[in-house]
Amino acid sequence: MFDVVSCKELDSRTQKETRFCCAGTLGITMVTCKSRFLPFIIVVILVFVFYYLHSRPIRNKYHKDAFKVKNTSDQHGKPNYQNGEINYQHGEINYQHGETSYQHGEVDDQHELTNPKVCQPKENITFMKIHKTGSTTVQNILLRYADNHDLHVVLPKTKVSFNYPTIFQKKFIIESPNGLYNILCYHMRYNPKVVTELMPPNSVYITILRDPITHYESFFTYFNIGKSCKIKTTDSNSLNKFFSDPKKCYKNTRHNFMLYDLGMTEKNIYDEKEIQSMIDFMVSKFSLVLIMEYIEESILLLKDLLCWDLEDVSYFTLNARKDKSVHKIDDVTKQKIYDFNSGDVKLYEHFNRTFWRKAEVYGKDRMAEDVKKLQEMNEKLSANCLRSPQDNGRGKEFKVYQPPGVQMDNKVLNPNADNFEDCKRRVYPERDWLQYLKEKQFPEKFPK
Repeated sequence: MFDVVSCKELDSRTQKETRFCCAGTLGITMVTCKSRFLPFIIVVILVFVFYYLHSRPIRNKYHKDAFKVKNTSDQHGKPNYQNGEINYQHGEINYQHGETSYQHGEVDDQHELTNPKVCQPKENITFMKIHKTGSTTVQNILLRYADNHDLHVVLPKTKVSFNYPTIFQKKFIIESPNGLYNILCYHMRYNPKVVTELMPPNSVYITILRDPITHYESFFTYFNIGKSCKIKTTDSNSLNKFFSDPKKCYKNTRHNFMLYDLGMTEKNIYDEKEIQSMIDFMVSKFSLVLIMEYIEESILLLKDLLCWDLEDVSYFTLNARKDKSVHKIDDVTKQKIYDFNSGDVKLYEHFNRTFWRKAEVYGKDRMAEDVKKLQEMNEKLSANCLRSPQDNGRGKEFKVYQPPGVQMDNKVLNPNADNFEDCKRRVYPERDWLQYLKEKQFPEKFPK
């Protein structure tokens, strides 16, 4: 077990022979002799051995725990509708200042930071684009990045969705010649099995949610839900009338739209266990769930997750309605919407909590500073790229789909803008992007 070497040496003072038996193991020398330093040497060796055997697991434990996020106490219960406002009780951002070493780190679903100092831009991304959640704004960011880096975007064969509301199937896509895909970000009803088989194994999965009250109002207006109950969407009080219908017509209409887009069926969309199973699945599959009400903070967390630059995620708000097309909702109706969409409420509340845990890791001061930088960059881009609709000699207007009775906010380009092509890509509606990418990715099938 040991390599024992015997040797003789003369003590410099006594001129007497001293014998050493040297045993080499783990870099430790065990000494047996008549030397007067023997007790001291034995003590040193024992201390070293004890430290070596017990310090390694301790160091590993603290190294691992150093990157964990503490469980916060921000509980989000049932919304409070006082004064007509929705308050999920998180109030202002209340989290600890993060270390600078967290830059471009990734937070997994157990809220543990991984590889905080290693950062490589992510190029394989699956974005579950949920209707009326601000998802078009996020989609534009992803499409611009794909275009700038020549990444392959999964494109639908027809329209601007993958045969929505039919559950997603591979036959709905324009297949790439080499079978490889980088970014999936057009509307679909999520089919986990098919999407997982289609996209690369290292794909980053993201989506975005919205407060169920404003989300339902937007969906109701955009898709004219009141029509089935003979209620005109153009009426500013149509939503209140819809929910006060004595025939309870609204109960026969679809709701929990976010869960529906995520692939839940109309049979299980009201089952509490099925809803919890969907949430558990998303926790394990999705690296980040953005929140529309905090779009700037969400975009910064996205930038950090993907290891992109701030300019990559700068944006204009797209596919939004004008204020006059947003319905007024009284507090009674808000509560009815809340109850009617209880599944979406449960979904939103869960990921609203986890969102702020990720924001805690990012760091309060760092977040505030980066939000300011993002706002300033967006303002400069707007001043350069866009004109007010009231300006004389207007530039090219990119019109988005205008549902009956709904006025959408179209973007008008400044024809004299610096880097005009970049400005144009930033305001492209989905249809324009689809045609552009078809011509770029499949020039033989779709010649210009």
